[in-house]
Amino acid sequence: MDYLQLEPAAWRLRFPKEIEREYAKYYYVANLNTIKVSLTAGLFLYASFGLLDVIAIPSATSTAWFYRFLVGSPAILAAIIFSYLGRLRVYLQLITSCACIIVAATVIRVIHKGQPLELAYNHYYVGLIIIMMFTGAWARLRFWYGLTTNTLIFLAHLVVALFDKDMVQDRLLLINNHVFLLSAHFVASATCYFFEVNSRIDFLQRKTIEAEKNTSNTQREILEQQAEQLAEAISSLEATQAQLVQREKMASLGELTAGIAHEIQNPLNFVNNFSEVSAELAAELEAEVNRPELDRAFLLSTAEDLRQNQERIKQHGRRAATIVRDMLAHARTSQGEPTPTDLNALVEESLRLAYHSLRAKAPNFNATLATQLDPAVGLVEVVPQEIDRVFLNLLTNAFYAVWKKAATQGPDYKPNVQVSTRRCKKQVEVRVRDNGMGVPAAIREKIFQPFFTTKPTGEGTGLGLSLSYDIVTKGHGGSLAVVSQEGQFTEFIVTLPQV
Repeated sequence: MDYLQLEPAAWRLRFPKEIEREYAKYYYVANLNTIKVSLTAGLFLYASFGLLDVIAIPSATSTAWFYRFLVGSPAILAAIIFSYLGRLRVYLQLITSCACIIVAATVIRVIHKGQPLELAYNHYYVGLIIIMMFTGAWARLRFWYGLTTNTLIFLAHLVVALFDKDMVQDRLLLINNHVFLLSAHFVASATCYFFEVNSRIDFLQRKTIEAEKNTSNTQREILEQQAEQLAEAISSLEATQAQLVQREKMASLGELTAGIAHEIQNPLNFVNNFSEVSAELAAELEAEVNRPELDRAFLLSTAEDLRQNQERIKQHGRRAATIVRDMLAHARTSQGEPTPTDLNALVEESLRLAYHSLRAKAPNFNATLATQLDPAVGLVEVVPQEIDRVFLNLLTNAFYAVWKKAATQGPDYKPNVQVSTRRCKKQVEVRVRDNGMGVPAAIREKIFQPFFTTKPTGEGTGLGLSLSYDIVTKGHGGSLAVVSQEGQFTEFIVTLPQV
């Protein structure tokens, strides 16, 4: 609610019912301390003027003190007591108004008890003016209470004066006193009015601030709830992303395992074949030994064949051991520390693994592998496991592209994958190029975005190039770019800084 729209109602001294009830409570609380101090000061001043009675009304001092100390002062004291009683505080305006009327009545009574030549008879009306001003400026009576109180005081003095023969005869005194009283009445009532208007406007401003604060708190709570929901959504997204990243790693590990299995099969086949031949040669030697006449030349020839078979078994066994060792090195958890690495050897190993990985899925697929490895590249400071993953991702994509194109182009198409390395100034450059279908210009800028893939559902997660890009750019401070012509070729360029 816009409380400031009620400002015109503040000048009319009337709010809607519910708001008026709230304002009444606010008014008492806001002005309570002022009212307490004013009533206490009023009681002290009123009682102190009892000393003046001795001089101002010597003919009726005892009567003046009776009214002053046994009627007027108890009325003010009662108002003070009411100001400290929480449950009766709602009647404080009425009690204060009654106290002012009673005190004024005592002053009027004292005036007309005095003699015409006494000071009280001619000048105590000033006390009435003080009481009227007290109602507005100090006692904080609301306008209608103040107007009613001052009107009754004025009329009471006027009625008593009209029945006083001495005062009626002194018309100048009568007119003078009542003009001053009427002026005090107007000023005191106006003071009450403007005090109340100002209090009402202050109340509206406070309510507006409170409403805005409540609205702000509500909005803050809504924002906090949205922030919590967003945090939950981000947490869920991060968990999903972590799962997808893990899935991509497992897929990459699957590709790697397939390539290793395909490559290790060759030396194992040789070991098995030569083992079978060696067993046959051993059987022939055993048969020859059991013959009465030994054929020396046959024994020597068979022994030589057996020795050569064992050499071949040894050679291919070492090759299998090397593959297993490389596989364990690749699977070993990276500590993220760059180490001097033979980049050319890493590229060759990744090329061979990626090629055999695809051939494990498509045994009839063949491609031309071309390498141009600059010997000047030498040892490069990289994290081997991470860079190996980059090369494996790029080469796997290259073989996938030429494989898919071969399935649609027929026998005239010759799949070709090229890898080259080059050292130039303070950086090393690795290029992976294929003559596949290329990357359309419309999606070329999106291929490094997470989860973006052109592969059919189930064949890619869209994280391979994204991870590769992060490894090269964030992990090694390099760059990963792509150059492509749709339908002709795709070339990825990896640049690694070197000191």
